[in-house]
Amino acid sequence: MMEKIEYLSSHDFTQWACEQVRDGYGFVPLVGSGISTKSGILMGVEFTDYLTWTVYRCVAWPGKDQDGHRLDLRSDGWPRQPRPAEMRHAKKWVWRLFEEACRHCGLEPSQAKEFECCVKSVALVNGSAGGVPFEAALRRPLVPAALKCAETVVDDQPIKTFFRTLQHDEYLKTFRGDPETSPTSRRYIEESAVRALHDWRSTLEFLSRLRLHNDEHLCLEDAPSQAVVDSFNLHITRGRRPNLAHGMLCHLAARARMRTILTTNFDTLIEDAFAQIGESCAVFPVSLNGDLPPPDSVHAQNCIVKLHGGVAETRANHSLDEPPSDEDKRRFFHYIRGRYPDESKSESGFLPSNLLICGYSGSDMRCVHMIKYVLDSDPEAQVFWICHSHRDVERLYTLFAADGYEIAANLRVLHEQSASGKLKARVIATVSPRTDLLLYEFYQRLTLTLPRGGFNFPLSHNVPPEKSFAS
Repeated sequence: MMEKIEYLSSHDFTQWACEQVRDGYGFVPLVGSGISTKSGILMGVEFTDYLTWTVYRCVAWPGKDQDGHRLDLRSDGWPRQPRPAEMRHAKKWVWRLFEEACRHCGLEPSQAKEFECCVKSVALVNGSAGGVPFEAALRRPLVPAALKCAETVVDDQPIKTFFRTLQHDEYLKTFRGDPETSPTSRRYIEESAVRALHDWRSTLEFLSRLRLHNDEHLCLEDAPSQAVVDSFNLHITRGRRPNLAHGMLCHLAARARMRTILTTNFDTLIEDAFAQIGESCAVFPVSLNGDLPPPDSVHAQNCIVKLHGGVAETRANHSLDEPPSDEDKRRFFHYIRGRYPDESKSESGFLPSNLLICGYSGSDMRCVHMIKYVLDSDPEAQVFWICHSHRDVERLYTLFAADGYEIAANLRVLHEQSASGKLKARVIATVSPRTDLLLYEFYQRLTLTLPRGGFNFPLSHNVPPEKSFAS
């Protein structure tokens, strides 16, 4: 952790953003799932717990859940949200499977503390004297995400990084190839389940491969079913409405020259927000095997580029961590800077812009590589990043400062660098738990007025408003 994490206040952040617009630049928002939380779409712990609960309902043997039967996603659909008592029961089941999987690899798991089945500290030690064999260390299960909490002391990143250098989720294949275990046995299914719970993408892939035959026999198919993944997308987005953040992106489209919106979300809330104010926009979903759309098509109108695909054929697998193609990086650069990196500014026919990132944590390396490509290819390009918490700022320092990209500390330094013509700050960061209100402030400071008539502040019925006054 950095000794001192510095970033701009929200006031200085919006002031600098307004000055960029008045100097003739535009903005290209890169929007993540964080802006959809107030619309009631599952995020964070709720998302992890829901997938864990679904695996439990699909895999637990008859009599171990309240309904006395396994769930079949293909015929029964996705389950309701779990109650707290049900979630604790599911986590106990996951912990039992985690212990068994560790012991099968010759490792003895020890749990120092436990509160509602959340792992506070995990130590993996060899069951016999001496060091842990290399093969056992590679095959040991990663800690399921639902068992982790803020105090969890375990680092699975080295193993994840090692298998990422191979291809997709080779970590799971180290277990699939175990000659001692029948792939149709109960233990194989259960251990595959607990191994898939370390990452939401692996969990979705596992559920999409799971089949229930004759209401009794479970098996894992070789190829995942995209239909199951698509049905999950439809389930968690059904009935959701745009919130203030989506609306402000639409109102800023003309005022802050945000004609292109990039998003990792697969929902339709941004285009729904455009429709609510009577504006049209083109939508370009980038499917599993698709490339980024041509820049000329993107620049031709207000448009949304869905980097992870739409509700159908969503990129919900480990391809999110694969490096983008050279052409995708060039097109991503063109969306933002209005030209290809090997063209001079005089050849550009489109307005140069900067990235405005909100609701996105930088967790998928495919997008991070494209962002860094923009910074590497144009020394004048900047990234304006709205972080949700101080932990997100720490992650920015890990992602960018370690590679030599300077992160802005205060507005005075930015003005001095800009006046001297030697702008060093490449990432302009701020922290705001309410991205929607920060965008609203940006609109007011930029236009010195409120959004046009008919605009409101919608809140989801199941998301209570935050406390804003002293009790």
